[in-house]
Amino acid sequence: MDLPEIIADLYPDCLAMDPGETYDDCIMGVVHAFGKEPCIAYNYEKVLARLVGFGMSQEEAVEFFEFNVVGAYMGESTPVFVETFCEWPDCEWPGNNEE
Repeated sequence: MDLPEIIADLYPDCLAMDPGETYDDCIMGVVHAFGKEPCIAYNYEKVLARLVGFGMSQEEAVEFFEFNVVGAYMGESTPVFVETFCEWPDCEWPGNNEE
């Protein structure tokens, strides 16, 4: 079982980014906070890098992501995005900066 399947089994009410296959490798885990429902945490920079990989400029990716994704509240289980402060887009992880 991969991480998205494990999360779906343990936390069926958590909302995931759509389409899942596109962003599954950006998942960092599940966030737990007092008084709040668990929610999926995604790597902020990895999602931005994915958008650039779809043909957006860095500026377009940030604008699209901030307005349409980070700004989309879908209830208590809305995903969260963890900024790791790496030198985006030069962060090192599998799949980044592939030609």
